[in-house]
Amino acid sequence: MKTFNNAHLWTVVAFLLALTVGGALGKRGIFSNVNPKGELSYFRGAIAPTDVLCLKFYIGKKTTLPLQVPVLTNLPLSAIKATAWEFNKIGFQMDVQIGGLGATTTVLNFHGPDKALYPIEVECYCAAAPPP
Repeated sequence: MKTFNNAHLWTVVAFLLALTVGGALGKRGIFSNVNPKGELSYFRGAIAPTDVLCLKFYIGKKTTLPLQVPVLTNLPLSAIKATAWEFNKIGFQMDVQIGGLGATTTVLNFHGPDKALYPIEVECYCAAAPPP
């Protein structure tokens, strides 16, 4: 059986203490540069079984933010989904400035750090056209 010396014991104690303090402080202490309003994904609306993916685009890593993206579709939007492709403690914000769900013309705003820290995938779903 392997035995631990005092140096190993203190290393383990220091590691556990760091985890406890870091978890307790959260966004107010060690992780103070975390954007409390940012998320790594956004979803607006509802996707019906008949809805179709009408637009998909990417915001590249290191893209300058804030960014306004016009979205033009032939059918009314039923849902908008934006997802970061990488985990990061700093999130982004997405909001709709003009139009929105039910509209065919929409402007999406993306906010966050000066440069996007990860690629963001955006999917727009549209209500299916009525049958002829």
